[in-house]
Amino acid sequence: MSTLVCLLLCTLSVLQCIFAQQPDPRIINQSQGGGVGGGVRGNQEPRLLEGGDLQGFSLFENTPVGTTVYTLRGEDPEGSRISYFISGDFFRVDRATGVVTLSEPLDREQYSSLTVVITLQDEPIRGEQENLVAFRRSIQVLDRNDNPPEFRGKPYNFTVSEIQAVGETVYTGVVIEDIDAGRNSEISIRCTEQSSTDACESFDIFAEKQEDGKYKGLVILKKGLDYERVSSYNLDLEAVDQAEGEDRLAARASILIQVEDVQDQDPVFLNSPYSANIPEDTKQDTEIFDIEVRDGDTGKPRDLDVRIEGDNLQYFQLIDLGTSETGVKRLSLRTTEKRIDREQESILQEGGLYTFKIVAREITAQDEIGAETSTGVTVVITDIDDEVPVFSRQEIAVPVPEDVGADTPLPGLTLEVMDRDVSKNAKFSLYLEPVTPNSEGVFYVYPKSAIGKTPVIIRVKDPQRLDHEDELAKEFIFDVVAETPSGVQVRSRVTVIVTDSNDNTPLFSESVYEFNIPEDASSETVLGTIAAEDPDSGSYGEIIYSIRGFGSEKFTVEQNSGEISVASCGPKKPRQGSRLGSCLDYETQKTFSLIFTATDGGGQLATTSLIINIEDVNDNHPKFDQSEYKRVVRVGDSKFEPPLVIKATDKDGPTQGDGRVFYAIKSINTDAVIFEIDPLTGELSMLKPASVEDTENGRYDLVIRATDQGNPEPLHADINVFINVGSTRNQRPKFKFPTYNVKLREDSKPGEVLLIVEAEDPDGEDSDLRFTIYSGSKDNFVLDPTSGVLSVSEDAVLDINENGELYELELHVTDSGEPFKQTGTAKLTINVEDVNNKPPKFMKESYTEYVLENEPNGFEVLSVTAEDPDRNAELEYDIVEPITARDKSGSVLKTVAAYDFKSAFNIDPRNGRIFLNEKLSYNSAAVIILTLQVTDKNAEIGNQTATAEATFFIQAFNADSPVFPAPWTPSDPTLELEIDEELPPGTPLLNLTAKDPVTGQLITNYQKLQTESDMNDIIQVSQLGTVTSTQRLDFEKFKSISFSVAALAGASGEQRRSEAHITLKLKDVNDHAPRFLESFYSAKISEDVLPGTPVVTVAAVDDDAGEMGSIVYSLEGEGTEQFTIHPTEGHITVKAGERGRSNLDREVQAEYSLKVVARDLPEGGADQKSTAVLVQVSLQDVNDSPPQFVQSRYTAVVPENSPVQTLVVQVSAVDPDVGVNSEVTYDFANPSQIQDLYSIDKKTGRVYTRGTLTGRGRREPYIITIRAVDGGYPVQQFKDTDLYITIGDVSRNDGVPEFQRPAVGDVAEVFEEAPVGTFVFQCEASDRDDPNTANGKLVYSFPEDGSIIHQLFIINPNTGLISTISALDRETRAEYSLTIEVRDLGTPVQQATRTLSVIVKDIDDHPPQFHRQRNSVPLTMEVLEEMELGNKIGIVSAVDEDEDRNAEIDYAIIDGDKDEIFGIERDEENNGLIVVNKRLDREKAGLYTLTIRCFKPGDKGLLSQRKKYDKTKLDEIQVKIFVLDQDDNNPQFSKNNITLGVRVNSPLYTELTQLTAIDPDPAANPVVYSIQNVSYFNPKSKYKKLNILDGVFIVDPTTGVLQTNRTYGKYSEGYFDLTVKASNTPDPERADYAHLKIFVLQDTDLMKFVFDDDPVQVSKHISEIKSDLEAAFTLPLSINIYDTEFYSKYDGSLDFGRTSSCFQVLKDNDAIQLNSVQTLFDTTSNPGLKEKLDKYRVISVERCASVRSTYKMSWVQICILVIALFIGVVAFIAAIVLSCLYSTYRRRIRRNNIRIVEAPVRALIPASLPPGSVIGPRPPSAAGSNGRIYEWQETALPIDTVSYRSLPR
Repeated sequence: MSTLVCLLLCTLSVLQCIFAQQPDPRIINQSQGGGVGGGVRGNQEPRLLEGGDLQGFSLFENTPVGTTVYTLRGEDPEGSRISYFISGDFFRVDRATGVVTLSEPLDREQYSSLTVVITLQDEPIRGEQENLVAFRRSIQVLDRNDNPPEFRGKPYNFTVSEIQAVGETVYTGVVIEDIDAGRNSEISIRCTEQSSTDACESFDIFAEKQEDGKYKGLVILKKGLDYERVSSYNLDLEAVDQAEGEDRLAARASILIQVEDVQDQDPVFLNSPYSANIPEDTKQDTEIFDIEVRDGDTGKPRDLDVRIEGDNLQYFQLIDLGTSETGVKRLSLRTTEKRIDREQESILQEGGLYTFKIVAREITAQDEIGAETSTGVTVVITDIDDEVPVFSRQEIAVPVPEDVGADTPLPGLTLEVMDRDVSKNAKFSLYLEPVTPNSEGVFYVYPKSAIGKTPVIIRVKDPQRLDHEDELAKEFIFDVVAETPSGVQVRSRVTVIVTDSNDNTPLFSESVYEFNIPEDASSETVLGTIAAEDPDSGSYGEIIYSIRGFGSEKFTVEQNSGEISVASCGPKKPRQGSRLGSCLDYETQKTFSLIFTATDGGGQLATTSLIINIEDVNDNHPKFDQSEYKRVVRVGDSKFEPPLVIKATDKDGPTQGDGRVFYAIKSINTDAVIFEIDPLTGELSMLKPASVEDTENGRYDLVIRATDQGNPEPLHADINVFINVGSTRNQRPKFKFPTYNVKLREDSKPGEVLLIVEAEDPDGEDSDLRFTIYSGSKDNFVLDPTSGVLSVSEDAVLDINENGELYELELHVTDSGEPFKQTGTAKLTINVEDVNNKPPKFMKESYTEYVLENEPNGFEVLSVTAEDPDRNAELEYDIVEPITARDKSGSVLKTVAAYDFKSAFNIDPRNGRIFLNEKLSYNSAAVIILTLQVTDKNAEIGNQTATAEATFFIQAFNADSPVFPAPWTPSDPTLELEIDEELPPGTPLLNLTAKDPVTGQLITNYQKLQTESDMNDIIQVSQLGTVTSTQRLDFEKFKSISFSVAALAGASGEQRRSEAHITLKLKDVNDHAPRFLESFYSAKISEDVLPGTPVVTVAAVDDDAGEMGSIVYSLEGEGTEQFTIHPTEGHITVKAGERGRSNLDREVQAEYSLKVVARDLPEGGADQKSTAVLVQVSLQDVNDSPPQFVQSRYTAVVPENSPVQTLVVQVSAVDPDVGVNSEVTYDFANPSQIQDLYSIDKKTGRVYTRGTLTGRGRREPYIITIRAVDGGYPVQQFKDTDLYITIGDVSRNDGVPEFQRPAVGDVAEVFEEAPVGTFVFQCEASDRDDPNTANGKLVYSFPEDGSIIHQLFIINPNTGLISTISALDRETRAEYSLTIEVRDLGTPVQQATRTLSVIVKDIDDHPPQFHRQRNSVPLTMEVLEEMELGNKIGIVSAVDEDEDRNAEIDYAIIDGDKDEIFGIERDEENNGLIVVNKRLDREKAGLYTLTIRCFKPGDKGLLSQRKKYDKTKLDEIQVKIFVLDQDDNNPQFSKNNITLGVRVNSPLYTELTQLTAIDPDPAANPVVYSIQNVSYFNPKSKYKKLNILDGVFIVDPTTGVLQTNRTYGKYSEGYFDLTVKASNTPDPERADYAHLKIFVLQDTDLMKFVFDDDPVQVSKHISEIKSDLEAAFTLPLSINIYDTEFYSKYDGSLDFGRTSSCFQVLKDNDAIQLNSVQTLFDTTSNPGLKEKLDKYRVISVERCASVRSTYKMSWVQICILVIALFIGVVAFIAAIVLSCLYSTYRRRIRRNNIRIVEAPVRALIPASLPPGSVIGPRPPSAAGSNGRIYEWQETALPIDTVSYRSLPR
């Protein structure tokens, strides 16, 4: 046994060696094994199991040795024990368990994959030999980040020129490698903090990938270099790999960068500027000072050539002292042999200063010009005293008015005298010397003596000698003489001309001027010109024009020409072409009455009247009477109570629409249509109930627009209307039922009534309730608001498929409660019953099936389904025409003779299942197309059907035809398979394995069938059935490929075939890396953009699908702290820093090279692919860095006698910004520091002297702040530095005092009567000398000239404070001229003078008063009523003799305006403007007598004081304001709703009532009455007749008396509605209307009062009776009393002591039934009624006429009736006989010539009828005396001729 084991082990070792050397053909890859050894077939080979076969195994290279890495699993078919073996040195396996452990360390960089052979050995079975089976496997070694990046080719160093352009790559020699793989080999590189100063700010490094694991470092210049600042940089680099997590490894290296110097700097003087003081006659070779200069380029300095320029007199020379090792060249400035002479002309002109330049130039090649620089040298040469005084003018003429006061300086005299010497050599004296004899003693000069420079002041000494009218006193000539101590005299001649006064006034040619101007005239529009003449000459004849008066500010006058134009008032309205708007307004003021003034040069003035008429234009927008409207309505309210009327007015006049306004709703904060507005009246009404659900806040916010009718374009205005939806406390109405349920059919018609809802109001009338649908109707139902009828809406859509079968409505009922209405709710459920009214529909429009031709009859080939939305649908299926077929060649079969294809199929009408009806034949019909129809048998509306098409492909069948593998069947010959994409062309995709059912063998003859598909050429099928592709299959191009093949069996001619339709579906693999749309991206952004600002959007696409095609973006390397990218969108934005700002700063880094990586498979994985793109982001400079001075501060020394334009110092600043932002200019930060002594070159920073510095020398330096400003826009940055200038003192006390205050022309003010010691003015002066010495110590004083000034004012000698020493009186003198002296205490003394004018100001010591007599009559004014509020109606003027603010006057109305109708305010000219504050209505008051008081503005208590007018007080005045009427009222009826009655048998022209309408306007036209409409209604018969035009009633147009115009028998039991109009203008809107309801009455409809009094007395109190009786009832009843007549007893006799009056009782304009009236007049329950009836002696209340019952006759009465008939017959016969006799009698009379005269009959027609009355049928005539019928008509008792009862019946 042991021998056998040894043999096996040896064999295994041999096999391992063989397998390691050469693959054995018996070793099977993947899962197929093969046997080794000669096993007998009875012992089967062992095999590896899936999941334990080491297939696809990989492990990381850092796996520790000894780690269990895998477990092999195998099995033996016989179940014997298996032994495991593995080849190689890296792994070992446990023979028994198959556990594989690592035996040697792995290194992916050495072996990226390992190939091993696994061997399985089973046991011998039944004497048969054991099997050895070998398997080859490849094991991938996965990378771990175990190798850091490595810099190659160190050390690194290079040189770069200091003028290298920013942004360029300056070095590419850095190479970095990382031998890891994947992300572990990706490298980023950065500059570290260990770099030298400013290195990382100046250079940037970017890692550019060369290949996997190999990168090149590119060094890019970020900022400009300057060798003189930094000559070398040490760039410390760190390369870091991009391993996941924290296992990243890094390497360090450094780059030494040398900056190459370039000749770009000028030479520099090291100890400039240069100055010196030397006396004239200085010896030759005297050393003045040393000069040090070097080349500015210290790296490669050049030799310098230094020379003197500008030394025109050749006084100086340069001596070269050599050059030091540092390149500094030293020279000495010395005098030459030429004698220095200060008296040289050029030196004298410069005041002893001698200046020249020293120039240093670089020595270069012969053809080049070297850079050069220069510096100034100032040499002060001292001098001797040789100057004389000089006057500023040799001659001067001065005009002076003849009324000038004493001690007044000559006005306009500007004369100075100056001695250019210094100290005592500059002293001189001044005096006047007459030239003409009249000049002696008239003037005197000040000062008497001076040193250096002083102004000359000449005062008037004797003003009485100045007289323009005297030829000898109108001109004076004298000399001002300046004399030196040595006796030298200098003169200046002064001529004083005395000027004339003004004695003529201007003159106008007309007393009144009138102009017209439209109100929209723009400013500067010229109205006209008014000119006056003045005979004076000179300035006194020059006229200045002005206007004043109420409204004068609205116009301007050209003061020289008198041209009048419209003044500017700012932009008034945006009128095209206009310049500035004017203040003209026709509606405010139609006419301006102004005073036009002409004032000459002497102050004389003349005035004329100016009238300006304003013409109206449409310039006023409508104006609402409120600023906004607010109203509260209750939820569910559908109208406003009271009505909400929006009112706007337009002030434009008759030519501009006359104030007519139209209204519209502009906007509303809800989509619901809630409101509408009447365009004429502005009444806002609701279209649907209010609801808190309509808006978010429960409030409707509307904007109403009012538009006027002006020309050329109407104007409009808008106003806000806020309608809050609220609730009230009154009780809610309630529905009769809280819920309702209704059913209706789906096809119900619009208007069909579903339900009538009822409700009741606990605290109101049910008839006032209003019903609404609040929600749930879906616009399909409407609810009548008054009747509660719910019906189907006109636009209802009740389709249950669209709106459902259930509606849940919320109904609202709203009462009419006040102030807020209440709402009740109810629920209504409506169930819609389905109606079969919709057709069915097939699930598919077409069907396709394959059917074998050998299928038996009754075989189901297809099942179709249709659906019907109706609930009760019953569907029936059928096959209908057309039915078509095609043969196998594609030809259409036209007949069924050969084959009846139309009967081949039948369909189950119940379920749509289609069966074979007859045998199919492929040869006869290869394709059969059926038309399927489905019908709804329960259709209630129309014929409801639908059709679809079914196509059947008949498959030829042969039982011996080849058979493809499942799921292929002859009836469904389709196959679907999945294959991987990206298989190379020619790769077998599948092998077809159809079998021949006859032989059982695989088919070896296949044919690909040709189709019209575009993919037909992609697939090839070999004859043996191998399917290949002709191109690489890409899932991104096509997802599937379909083709058809035929399998052929049998010999040629007897072939059997079957077809298969194969679809290959491609499986996507991650074969595409993301691809950016652009190869490079760039963007420019400002360096100051905010975080989140978009920079650029990158976009990549991946041709894969699904997750493999999803892309995520990330930033790597540089810029990750400054930018961020959206992971899926690719938007690169600015990243926020620690403090919320961005980390961008162009001055730190100007460009960023961002690396954007796009990766697919967002979740990661071994197949993830990535692509990177470079995004170049350039930062655009923003002016965010101020300039920086090269030095923190500058110092300079300059002698005080330096000439103007001497160079003092040069400052320099640099700005790190670029472009204009880096352009630096220089200026003085505080101009007051330089006192015009220095100037600065804004470009170079060179500071020069600008003025003379004489006298400013001192030890302490002067400090001047210099500002460097960049050129940034819009904000400039700046930096300040201090310049310390020390001015060297050349001579003693050469500083002359200078005044700062007062300046020339300054004026001081002091109040009159000010207490002694009052401050007047603070004088300030300065001296250039040191203030700590006597030379700089100043003293102030007044000159000792004997003037009155010393008696009134005093000046403090040390401080210069001027104050009063005596009380001043403005009335005595209003102005003083003070001469102030200031001098120093040096030797010699220097002094200066200045004149100060002191104005004495007025104090408030005069009260305001009106200019009137104590018994003056009141002022009168007129104003139209209804004037717009705020308009001015008049002016009152008071005067105050004080000036300025002391003369301001306030006004108050203290009496006569208790309703505060008027107000008064002060205008700019101190007038009191009376304005309208409240509505003026002449009908309320036509005259107002106001008492107006004037007072000081401080007396505020007088504003509220009320007192009667006191004519003795001149601070009060009376004003009478007459209010003028205008027709602003419409006629108004005393009652607009009247209910009357008229008897059916009333006589014509019976007076029913007299209508009264009144127009309160006194000047209004008479009111005219007219009937507008008459309509008749009969409630019982429901008969109505509208617009009756045939004069049923007439109305007197003047008196308003309404009368009958016909009888009304046919109108009984009905009533008339009349509309009567009252108007007095043609305007239909200026009218009022009365509505009359006139019942047509019979006596049986009335009750009557029976009075125990005669009709005359009763008629006197009818109106009182009516009102008292109506008040006796608690109900709102109305009683109409129709007549007063003698009481008629039941027997028909009249009772002349009593009166009966028929009446009618109405409630709400409807008649009350007589039974109810009798109940109402039952006095037992109403004691008050009885008291009223007794008061008016009413003895009974009864029916006006009784209704008689049917009368039954007795036999006695019948007998009497028969007798009566007999008598009648006899009378008839007698009448005939008498007629015959009468006829005979008349014939006899005619024969005897006798005439018969008949008396006329007088008709009872009223003596007077109103115009237009219609005369009806004539009333009955009356025969006898004067038409009397009854004898009692002769009595004096007046009878009511109106009542029909006044006439006999």
